[in-house]
Amino acid sequence: MKKILFFVFTFCIINISLAQDFTNKGKDFYIPYAAHIDGTSSAMGIYITSDVNATGTITVGSQVLTFSVLANTVTRKFIGPVLTGDAPNTSVYLSQDDGIAVGAAIHVVADKPVAVYAHIIRSARSAATLVLPTAVWGKEYIVPSYRNYGTSASFGAITVMAAEANTVINVTPSVSNKNGTKVAGTSYTITLANPGDVYQLQFAASADISGTKVQSVAGAGSTTCKKIAVFSSTTWSAFDCTGSSGGDNLYQQLFPVASWGKNFITSPFIYRGYDIVRVFVNSSATVVKKTENGVVSTLTGLQANSYYEFKTANPTFIQSDQPVSVVQYITSTTCKSGCTTGSSNVACLADPEMVVLNPIEQTINNITVFSAHRNWVPSGQSSISNCYLNIVIKTNSTASFKINGASPNGAFKQIPGTLYSYLQEEVTSTAITNPVQTLKADSNFIAIAYGFGNVESYGYNAGTSVKDFTKVATFQNQFARLDSAVACVNSPFAFSVPLSFQPTTLKWDFASAPNIVPSTTIGPISSPTSDSVVNSSGQVLYYYSTKNTYQFSKSNTTTLRDTIKVYTTSATADGCGSTEQIYSIPVKVTDLPDANFTIGYSGCLTDAVQFLDATNTKGDSKVISGLWDFNDGTTDSAYNPNKLFLQPKTYNVRYRPITNYGCVGDTTIALTFSSPPIAKFGINDTNCVGNIISFTDSSTIAGGSIVKWYWDYGNGKKDTLTTNASRTQVYSVAGTYTVSLVVENNTGCKSNAFTKALVIHPYPDPNFIIPTVVCLPQGAATFTNTTTIIDTSTTFKYAWNFGDGGSDSIRNPTHNFSAVGPFNVKLTATSVFGCVKDTTKIISSIYAQPKVDQFIISDEVCFRENTIINTALVSALGAGVSITKWFYDFGDGTVNTVPSPHLYASPGTYSIKFWSVTNLGCHSDTVTKTAVVNPLPQVGFTATASAYCETRPVTFTDTSKVATGNITRWYWLLGDGRVVDTTNNNAFTHSYA
Repeated sequence: MKKILFFVFTFCIINISLAQDFTNKGKDFYIPYAAHIDGTSSAMGIYITSDVNATGTITVGSQVLTFSVLANTVTRKFIGPVLTGDAPNTSVYLSQDDGIAVGAAIHVVADKPVAVYAHIIRSARSAATLVLPTAVWGKEYIVPSYRNYGTSASFGAITVMAAEANTVINVTPSVSNKNGTKVAGTSYTITLANPGDVYQLQFAASADISGTKVQSVAGAGSTTCKKIAVFSSTTWSAFDCTGSSGGDNLYQQLFPVASWGKNFITSPFIYRGYDIVRVFVNSSATVVKKTENGVVSTLTGLQANSYYEFKTANPTFIQSDQPVSVVQYITSTTCKSGCTTGSSNVACLADPEMVVLNPIEQTINNITVFSAHRNWVPSGQSSISNCYLNIVIKTNSTASFKINGASPNGAFKQIPGTLYSYLQEEVTSTAITNPVQTLKADSNFIAIAYGFGNVESYGYNAGTSVKDFTKVATFQNQFARLDSAVACVNSPFAFSVPLSFQPTTLKWDFASAPNIVPSTTIGPISSPTSDSVVNSSGQVLYYYSTKNTYQFSKSNTTTLRDTIKVYTTSATADGCGSTEQIYSIPVKVTDLPDANFTIGYSGCLTDAVQFLDATNTKGDSKVISGLWDFNDGTTDSAYNPNKLFLQPKTYNVRYRPITNYGCVGDTTIALTFSSPPIAKFGINDTNCVGNIISFTDSSTIAGGSIVKWYWDYGNGKKDTLTTNASRTQVYSVAGTYTVSLVVENNTGCKSNAFTKALVIHPYPDPNFIIPTVVCLPQGAATFTNTTTIIDTSTTFKYAWNFGDGGSDSIRNPTHNFSAVGPFNVKLTATSVFGCVKDTTKIISSIYAQPKVDQFIISDEVCFRENTIINTALVSALGAGVSITKWFYDFGDGTVNTVPSPHLYASPGTYSIKFWSVTNLGCHSDTVTKTAVVNPLPQVGFTATASAYCETRPVTFTDTSKVATGNITRWYWLLGDGRVVDTTNNNAFTHSYA
């Protein structure tokens, strides 16, 4: 019986995985337009996205549509009722209950890998799916679905397509079909004669078709089984409560059994009360465990010998000992028990959806996904208003996850009992204007796109890997590992074949590979021994090789491949052909790349060199790595490395680029490095605000010449000069400025930046207070210094110029003016950093001393007589100046403030002083006069007579005495009315009558 042959490359030198892109991105797709409750009144939207610009065609029956899609955008094409959309749906809509529609598959072909989504819809009855390219189709499928509990007619259906002619398909239905011609559990075969033919089988009304099996088998005269695509759909479904009226159709492309995995994580659909989860098995002996809220349990109650089912509102971790498939369901609007409104109640209105999940083993880290908001689907047909993404990723990688280059708005939640977290992210605002989201992270993740509207929903896998875990083709050379038969000209390679059986004979035939060396046929070998045995996802694989190394002498073309043939026989049948078979391995032989690279190269020893691959590759190969030898004892294997050379000299840098096929180019380029110049400069001025600051270059160079000077003054101003002329700058704001200079030599080598911190200091703000009144003749004026500065310094030097030739340097000086002025008083303040500033004020408050022009007193009096002050006059009063106080000091301790007679207590000579005070407080000069207070004479006299008788004369003789001076006049009162006034003291006689 003929077995399948596969090839794998493995690395021997560089540990980088290189493989064909087995993901949902591709260049060739087939899409079936499955039966819908509204028939041809419905429409299909085809949405094409890509992370690169791409063009292609969409074949719809006999009509060919062209399309182009820009990177990270979406292109839409609508297949609808006659005369609507981009093409009519009459030639591709699948109405048959059980039969083949020739050429009815919609065929999408692109020149670059794209992602394709299909959406069948009418009047809010819709379902959508991620479409898988033909490269990842498989040969065996188990169909998921769900029973209809709704009030309308519902028919489950499978649609099957092939990309090769005469593809034979075996179907084992789990329930009988719509018209009863296909019986549950009974297998039958059909043949798809042409690529693009579509087989559709509809089942009994409201039946759950889950567990139906579809396989590709070898037909008559064929030795191989061919790949097929299988879709599960319903015309309309409502679940999971009886009598539900809220329904949608279901529509999902299935993953082949060979791509099933053993590890799955479900994340709940946002705001829903619960989800339904089914785990489909290929063997009833499969053990499935579920971790929910950190609790591990084993699933029981296998249904229809095909699946386990549970309901949950939590994320779950599902593990199995054999590969399984996991499907998650959204329930009908009328079955929304426990639905939460969240930020919107639209989630509670959504209708059923079925989403096939990918296992952790099939995740990728770069997805471009379409969100089917109503703005982007056929007009008036959808009510989808809210779009969401569910993301599952390892917890330690959540920070790296980005949507359109930005972190998500929502927060990741840890899934108990696992190393994973999940995110429910609303993308409605983005989907309204651009429904394409680019999802990227440092590690692989699961992504589900879905949306809700009034009695409508959609949901599908956003992107996935779809690798065949059962059989992996291996081909290896010294640099690359590939999942396809590719070799490089003159490059040694070895290959091995993994078989799911142990052949009884094995023969290697190189007759159809004219350029292979050596070309000697090996075998047949009886009972060959395998090189190794591997258990791959539950299947045992036996690896066989020639144990030799080969190479091809020249490249070949697509139409003329060098083909290696392998003949095997086996005693075990597998349903795919006879026990004698030929494996044809057409090997693609590519030319070596023309190695080249460019450099970001200044020739400067201190500059890291950026090496950029510029290799010219052949065909569809591309450079993904390289080997660099820098001629200094160091190497690198980065794609575009950075390198810093340490010694000034010429290095012969060798580069060997490695393509995704392991083809190696070779080139060497000489690079010369010189030592960089050394930048330096000086600053030669006091660094004060507003000063002209000078910068003087003092850079040096060991060899060559400096040709450019790059100045950065730290104030937003820069210069690029070709001379080393000194530069000047004026800084208007105090602060610290980082000034830098970079110089460049004649080879383009730049120095390291030489920097200086330039502190620009503020000027002081000199100020002082002028005394309001200064009185001459002393003229003492005290100045109060109020100088400030905006920094924290408090120490200043002061210089005073009083405008009359006088000066001082203390903070608060007192200066004696000798004239009334006015005078210009100037204060100069110098900060501790030498910043100097002055200010000048006019002192006009100096007042002349009033003059006493007249002061008259009685300058000589007798004791017990008053000293009489006659008058006092003051002059030299300025404008606005008046005398407000008078002071009379009598020299005996008595001071009067008004002119008045004064009686001395004792005779003597007294100095009498007079001064006055103005309204400004200035004192006049003081005038002093002497007053003499004479003592009174001691009066005495004698009177003699012979007898005191009438008429007898009496002689009067003066006996008076005086202490000072002389008595100059005498007054005699004789008692009888006679008065004698004489100027002498001669005795005289007087007779009384």
